[in-house]
Amino acid sequence: MSVRDKLAKLRKHISQRIEELARIRDQQPFTGNIQWFDRFDPQDIGTKS
Repeated sequence: MSVRDKLAKLRKHISQRIEELARIRDQQPFTGNIQWFDRFDPQDIGTKS
């Protein structure tokens, strides 16, 4: 099996996992995630080294 074949197989596997996770995420109520985003201040991005 060539490297290209392995990469294609891996990419397919990853995209399937992402779809699976997206489905799970869509089933969850979104309320719990909002606080998590609030902790990030847009001003902080890019200023910390």
